[in-house]
Amino acid sequence: MLTSPKGVNRIYQLSKTMVNQGNKNSGVVLLVTLVLLVVLSTIGYILNSRVMAYHHRQRYMMDYQAAVYGRDSGLKYALATL
Repeated sequence: MLTSPKGVNRIYQLSKTMVNQGNKNSGVVLLVTLVLLVVLSTIGYILNSRVMAYHHRQRYMMDYQAAVYGRDSGLKYALATL
């Protein structure tokens, strides 16, 4: 079955309209994707900074405990040798 030139022209116009609408939708999809990436990177940065702060506090506590132990041992030795 052959379609008339009028039908072919109508199909061409419909496909052209669909392509134009697809381009508009792809801009929205791109914008949503960029916003999502910014939100995820912000969450990642916040989590990373909190984890690093926690590790820094833990390392400080271990260093402090080692320094206190060294101080106490030094005083104990100094008093024992007197």
